[in-house]
Amino acid sequence: MSLPEYLVFSVNEENEDVRYLSFTADQKWLRFGPEEGVLSVTAKFAIEPASDGLIHIRSCYDNHYWVRYSVSEPWLSTSAPEPVEDQSKDNCTLFKPEMSSDTNFVSLLHVRSGLNVGMCPAGDDNAYNLCVQQSSPASLFRCINYASLVKLHKYNLIIGDNGRFLRVRTIRNKPFIQMESVGPSDPDNGFETFVTRNGNIRIKSIVPGKFLCLDHTDSFNWILADYAAESDPTNPNTLFEVVSSPVLSLRCLGNNHFCKRYTNTMNENCLAALGKSTEDKFIRLRFINLANPVYSYVTVKNFRHPRVYNTETEEILTNQVLENVNGLNLVARIRKNGHIHTIKQSFSNSVTHEPSVANFFSPIPFLTEDGQVAMTEEVASLGSTRWGNTRDSSSPKDVVMSYLLPPRTRVTASLIALTATFEVPFSYHVSDEFHSNNGSATQDLDDGVFTGIYTYATRVRIDLVEPLSTHQDSDEQVSVDEISPAI
Repeated sequence: MSLPEYLVFSVNEENEDVRYLSFTADQKWLRFGPEEGVLSVTAKFAIEPASDGLIHIRSCYDNHYWVRYSVSEPWLSTSAPEPVEDQSKDNCTLFKPEMSSDTNFVSLLHVRSGLNVGMCPAGDDNAYNLCVQQSSPASLFRCINYASLVKLHKYNLIIGDNGRFLRVRTIRNKPFIQMESVGPSDPDNGFETFVTRNGNIRIKSIVPGKFLCLDHTDSFNWILADYAAESDPTNPNTLFEVVSSPVLSLRCLGNNHFCKRYTNTMNENCLAALGKSTEDKFIRLRFINLANPVYSYVTVKNFRHPRVYNTETEEILTNQVLENVNGLNLVARIRKNGHIHTIKQSFSNSVTHEPSVANFFSPIPFLTEDGQVAMTEEVASLGSTRWGNTRDSSSPKDVVMSYLLPPRTRVTASLIALTATFEVPFSYHVSDEFHSNNGSATQDLDDGVFTGIYTYATRVRIDLVEPLSTHQDSDEQVSVDEISPAI
């Protein structure tokens, strides 16, 4: 059984005090603390397979790898900028996973030291740092597949299975949630979500400003917008699990039933926690961003450590014969007209359903000739952009490369294009104006990822070098594989 590509580590699952692995901002210690939640980007880690069943573990927050902080200390940190496979080096980033009989749990061995990965008291906040130690048996960590988690927008319009928007409607002096609104302009449509540490949500109606709560006063289990904001935030009647199977639904933790559209002689198309199966078609919901896309603005504030991967080479011209019959060095040029240079860009975040549209303002990352990530100096206004959509500006270009031929030499050469994928995590500021009279809001978030695919360079590859005749060396000695940029 292999680990998922992206996961969250947790401990103490049998207790209410669940801890999720994250890292501290100062020393980047890996820590099970009481603050971070399962949906935090600092708790998301990528598993990168190596040889012989070993793995590297990468932080998705800043693309740094797990590594032992120093040989004199047991702590593990996310401070390695690149994976290191050499097991003789102290900064080796390899770990050996061992799945338990319950495949949701894993133990880890630090390959360089040969020690198990365990937990040591951090000395503050009742937290535990990740460390290497002589422990038997090894510590077990629960693995949560990040792909199984659902993250919604902060502010939402909710659409029921009948295609109508949910709104607060007073019936018999009670604020029911009715699926009857036909458009986003109704001021009673808006809902704000609050995420708990374990990924469940509380939902507050923007009008009248009360939380949704299970009503136990009758057998219909209606969901009402009547729970005061200052009341107990741990009340299970106000907590909902977002279930994706694959359509979205809400399970009320107050009775563990799904919220569904229900009609009786008194209420029509109102929300009630009566559903018992994901097969029930009346439980299906959609959550879309409450923000009006015309007045939603995203300003990228800070790009973090980039990652370049999937470098590919393409032969765009082969078997080019270059000859220098003279006794002096000669600059030869190789030309390829109309080669397609790939440029693809996308901005994504951790929202898993109904990605929204906003007006983006951001510097643009790109790859330099040596394959390094750089940024444009100016901030580009990208206009209306959907999160997760790829902007493709690939175009044909004429490629000219120069090669310095030694005297009396025949060279057979090829022209190679280099294309790579790269990711850069970023933080950003969101300013939204909502539909109708639902007001506005700002947020500062850190779950953004820019992904680019670029043809960033062309190279001359020398396939064969042949002397044309016996000759004395030229006065200027030049390596036969020296390459100069196009002139």
